[in-house]
Amino acid sequence: MRDGLEYNERHYNVALPDAFICDAPARAYLKCIKGHTGYSSCERCTEYGVHLGTVVFPELTAPLRTDLTFDQQLDSEHHHNDIVSPLQELGITMVSSFVLDYMHLVCLGHVRRIVHLWTKGPLSSRLSASTINMISDHLESIRANLPQNFSRKPRSLREYRNWKATEYRQFLLYTGPVVLKGRLPTRLYKNFMLLSVAMRILLSPALCSKHCEYADKLLKCYVTNFGQIYGSEQLVYNTHSLIHLADDARNFGALDNVSCFPFENHLGTMKRLVRRPQGAVQQLVRRLSEKQHSLSLKSGKERANKPLQPHFSGPTLPDVPVRMQYMKYRHEGNIISRREGSNCFNVKGKVAVVRNIVELVSGGMYAVCQFYEKEGSFYNYPIESTCVGIRTVTRLSHQLHDVSVTDLTERLILLPLQDGAVAFVQLHNQ
Repeated sequence: MRDGLEYNERHYNVALPDAFICDAPARAYLKCIKGHTGYSSCERCTEYGVHLGTVVFPELTAPLRTDLTFDQQLDSEHHHNDIVSPLQELGITMVSSFVLDYMHLVCLGHVRRIVHLWTKGPLSSRLSASTINMISDHLESIRANLPQNFSRKPRSLREYRNWKATEYRQFLLYTGPVVLKGRLPTRLYKNFMLLSVAMRILLSPALCSKHCEYADKLLKCYVTNFGQIYGSEQLVYNTHSLIHLADDARNFGALDNVSCFPFENHLGTMKRLVRRPQGAVQQLVRRLSEKQHSLSLKSGKERANKPLQPHFSGPTLPDVPVRMQYMKYRHEGNIISRREGSNCFNVKGKVAVVRNIVELVSGGMYAVCQFYEKEGSFYNYPIESTCVGIRTVTRLSHQLHDVSVTDLTERLILLPLQDGAVAFVQLHNQ
């Protein structure tokens, strides 16, 4: 850190990271503090837990921890017998630099707990078998409406134990508000929407910068109501920590900037590169080096804008000379497609559905689109859905319009309703 590193006659500077991203057990290990089952385990406040079958944290107003109070170990119950982390000795701020990774905390932790309470929990919160079947059938029926780049499509609610983190995120932000509406008891649905709206704000770069404080209030209201609905014994470490998520958004922007998702996704790639147990690290280094060299040769070709999958059966505009028609078009790394689930975009504030992609005789690339004529709010609690990029649409116009592919930048997810559809701004590519 002080002198840098000399390697192969090159000098490399070594800098401290802005954030350490890991799950709760790893954070406790690195920080040398009590684990998440401890009475004084909250990493952001001095709330002391109580035992109700498990350690829970029913209060929300405890004093906050700071980097200074952590360094001074003012809360001895939080630390391991005055042990100082080696990272602390390097000058790393031990509270603000360790983020609460939402992949583990929210998706794999809390959302999974909610679904468990609905399916296997006490009778006061458990849904009937017929309701679970209706929700599961609805989830499976909208698989084709999810974008092509969502590799994991919705599965039955009964399979929740096998869901991956991306599936829980998908349920929280996109499919859950639709399939639960009218089926989940009103009090439970409103409570779920507090969490869904708060997380949508904290995961959207545009909304996070403007409404972070509002998301903070929503999360605190959510945790309070959650304890009243499901019981104080459900206010475990994961649930309590939700009230501190907005702090990371204030420091680092949208929570996807500091989540484990990119690292978890890459683990599968790395595992496939290891072919035998001997010399695993050496294998990884060699294969990654080869892959990096190969990508550097192909990067120019892959990033180039180009049409894909020519065809001759799509609608075209009259009096517009067309040279060729295509199913897809790659534009600046994004795929524009006429396939259902991947063909909905926001164009100048209106919801457009791509029906064809054409190359004009003049050389320009255009999408042939239809627009929805009427829009409205999908929900009004805790806020009008249009404020967070969610709206209902009806009356799909039969008239075709030409839209330049350069205007198709904001992708939408369109899920069907009985009398139209609901459009969500797509926040993720997986």
